Amino acid sequence: MRTTALSLLILFALFSLFSESWLAEDAAITLRAVENLYETQGPVYNPGERTEVYTHPLWFAALVTFRGMGLNLPVASVFAGIAISILGLFLLCIPPAGTARGEPPFKYIYLLIPLFLAAHPGFRQFAASGMEIGLLTLLLGLFYLFLENYRPTEKPGTLGFLLGLIYLTRPELGLFAAWYGLFFLWELYQQKHLMKRQITGRALRSVLGLLLTAGLWHLFRYLYYHDLFPNTFYAKAGLGSYWIQGAKYLAHALIYGPSAWLILVLAGAYVFLSLTNRPITEEPRARSHELFRLLRDVGAVLVMVVYVVRLGGDFMAFRFLVPELIMIAWIARRVFTIPLPTRWNGWLSHQDSRPLHVFAAGLLLCIIFLFIPVPPAKGFIANERFHFVSKFEKQGPGLFDPANHPWGARGKRLGLLQQCLQYRTFRIANSQAEAHCMEGMGLGYVGYEAGPYVQIIDEQGISDSYVARLPIILRFRPGHEHSIGTLEVMAKDVLFCSTGDRKYDEIMKTKYGTIVRLDPDLLATIPNIENRLQSLLELKKSGSPAIEMLEKRYETSVEELLDMSSNWKDDLTLEKRKCWE
Repeated sequence: MRTTALSLLILFALFSLFSESWLAEDAAITLRAVENLYETQGPVYNPGERTEVYTHPLWFAALVTFRGMGLNLPVASVFAGIAISILGLFLLCIPPAGTARGEPPFKYIYLLIPLFLAAHPGFRQFAASGMEIGLLTLLLGLFYLFLENYRPTEKPGTLGFLLGLIYLTRPELGLFAAWYGLFFLWELYQQKHLMKRQITGRALRSVLGLLLTAGLWHLFRYLYYHDLFPNTFYAKAGLGSYWIQGAKYLAHALIYGPSAWLILVLAGAYVFLSLTNRPITEEPRARSHELFRLLRDVGAVLVMVVYVVRLGGDFMAFRFLVPELIMIAWIARRVFTIPLPTRWNGWLSHQDSRPLHVFAAGLLLCIIFLFIPVPPAKGFIANERFHFVSKFEKQGPGLFDPANHPWGARGKRLGLLQQCLQYRTFRIANSQAEAHCMEGMGLGYVGYEAGPYVQIIDEQGISDSYVARLPIILRFRPGHEHSIGTLEVMAKDVLFCSTGDRKYDEIMKTKYGTIVRLDPDLLATIPNIENRLQSLLELKKSGSPAIEMLEKRYETSVEELLDMSSNWKDDLTLEKRKCWE
């Protein structure tokens, strides 16, 4: 019967995840860094700019391995994420370790917990998105199994190693690691039977586990990226607070993730029973340890939730609260390891004796959950998969190939243009708030398809450390609140942008954007450039501020460029003009 229940769980999880499979825009940003590494440009987004654009070094390392094996990266990242997620769910199916009073009284009902987790819309979307949630599910499972079977003071090296790996999967879980580190030190201090050198040795072993993982990466990050935190830390929030939006984000996650309610109820029951339902004859030491464990594990979840609320959550629904949901799922299953009140125990024992009936009821409920819609947008919170995939379902169940998306197709065209022109400083900007350079264009799909030599300046600062550190003037959608103006964009020598001068923009318009870089090598390749320059000369005489700004920026004049244009008639230049068509 247990085998049948597990088979049903795996089949449901496969359907649940594959039906929501897609390649997230943020996942494609990481894939571009992987490709650049194999192009000998380093693990960066733009060649020559040492900026850490990903937040999951361990998952990045896995993707580098997939790329080295010759696998298709977008497809491999999605399928590997799903496979590892199911493995993480399977860890939840391992029977909970018994308490000091014996083995757990229930053998089957706890299998509903991984079922509820697999039905959650946030888990479904991001575990099947090519991102790190699957790896995090596995690592958190290993960590909580470790806590169930050992006291951290017994295996301090393993504790440090696991916490380091978890931190390298999601940077905000550094708080999680610090929280457990403090409780480990307190528990170690309480070991009165240990000598001081033994206490010191165990503390050093835990530190060594952390240094071999998080420590080595921080050293590499400082030496290579010249920073202590990933660039996204500054681009997303830094040390700022956005409590009101964070509260809305938490409320949104609770309202539109109904399977989480059941997990929360079970976790709440565990907390309640741990505090109230204890035999009088229980040893004070065992009671103290249980309360210590309760404070440690529940406190870790609360700390992480408060952190997410403080920074305002994210514009992607559920994403920043999925790790906490996984933690709560592991805490919830402990309710089946402790004695229950007599009025509950008899009824639950009867249900546990009919596992397939109970599991079938839970499965039916979870199938219903799959059809509860998440709104496309609610304030500043968006169902990202809906916006990226819903219009392109005709190309298959989900989106695996960035080229299928208009942004990816646009990136591909830009990459082909750069290759045709052989123009190595091909720099564009996706600024949308102030500069209006290339609207409707992100970083992931465009960048992955465009290739390394199409450099992209990001207004939100994900790929630009300078922009990421600019102060946020107006609170808006979390992670999308930085902006740079036209002058700042042009100072970075972008090829295309709107100058604000309608006549100039009409004259220098191409199918790729308005040319704003007055570089003779570039202008020589533009079709009909002689007539364009003649029109610019007439516009200059009328007092165009855009031309005055660009001439000052590039230390040239329209007259000089017009004189040069008579020499732009060689065969190679004329051939390159066809690239724009």
